[in-house]
Parts: sequence; structure tokens; C-alpha cells
Amino acid sequence: TTDTRIIAPAVEYYKHHGSEDSKAKSFYYLGRVQQNAKDYNLAIVSFTEAEESAEKALDNKYVGLSCRNISHIANETYQYREELKYAEKEEKAFRKYGDYGYHSHSKMDLAIACNNNMDFARSQQLYQEIIDTAKVMKDTTLMAGCLRYYAAQLIEGTVKDYEKGIHMMEYVSDTLFYPLTAADYGILARAYSQIGDINETDKCLDSADR
Repeated sequence: TTDTRIIAPAVEYYKHHGSEDSKAKSFYYLGRVQQNAKDYNLAIVSFTEAEESAEKALDNKYVGLSCRNISHIANETYQYREELKYAEKEEKAFRKYGDYGYHSHSKMDLAIACNNNMDFARSQQLYQEIIDTAKVMKDTTLMAGCLRYYAAQLIEGTVKDYEKGIHMMEYVSDTLFYPLTAADYGILARAYSQIGDINETDKCLDSADR
């Protein structure tokens, strides 16, 4: 939803009553509604309020959730230093929270942020850690998501490895049986064109158009 009237009464109440934890949750959900409406400045204010209250309540889950969404907004608005700052805080909070799923995906956010800030070595190290964890946990969804992002970085980033990127995308599709998106096929087409495989380039472009 994008209608803040749904959550506004709860936010107004918990500003002055109840626990810091309840205040954190009400501001977090207000931020999500504002984010859905692309009111990013207001959303950041709400997520910051949520983060501060969650810290007072020692609620690492909502610290992590709030920082995650600020980081995502920074990514969407090309504020990459802020993206990295809040991705760091997100990963730290979810590491303390101790939930495997939240922490694994926070490391993915951090890897993307490191890549956007030209820290390619750290980004690749984080991707590899996520892949190793996904193998141990037999988490094919996490594995597929990580490999898609990692492959895109190898194909489109500053430090390129077209063959490795192609192999990763094909592994997602052919071994993990996760469908590639139009954007994935566009990235694959670019990789194949760079290594001179015109037939595969054309196939990928056809798939991207479907």
C-alpha cells in the first residue's frame, strides 16, 4: 500500500506511549509505506526514527530492517556511499540477531554496495562466502540470487571475467533450474558478444525479448 493513513494512528500513538520496540515497529512500517510511494525523503526520516528506537530497545531485527531499507533507497538514488554505510549497519545488526536468512541476504546487500563503491575484492569475497553458506545449507534460492548478482558484476563491472560470468548464469538456469530474467539475458548477450559468440548472443537477445 501507499496510503500512510493506515499506519498513521499507530505512529502517532507510539510517539508518546508504549515501548521503544513498538515505536520502532510503527515507524518502520510507516517508512515502508512511504518507500512504496517513492516518498524517499520521508521514508528515510521514518526508518531513522525506527532504527534509533530499535537500538534503544536492543531489537537487532528492526535495526537491521530499517538500515536495509535506507541502504536500498540510497542504491536506487545512486548515493553509493550512504548505501555502503547502511549496508554495513544492516549486516552488523543481522549478525547480532543471529538469523541465517536475514544475515545471508544482508551480506548480499553489502556485496552489492561494495561493488558500487569500487571495492571489488571485498565484494567478491562476500559473494564467495554467501555461495559457500548456500552450499552448506542447500539453499538454492540464495545460491541462485547470489550467482546472478555476482555474474552481472563480472560481466558489467570494472574487473571483468566474461567466461566465469557466463558459467554462473548458465548454472543458475541449467543446474538450479531458476528462470533467468530479461535483464539476465541482456547481460548474457553482452558477455557472449564480447567473446565473439554471435550465435549465443542472438539466442540471448531473442530470450530477452520474449
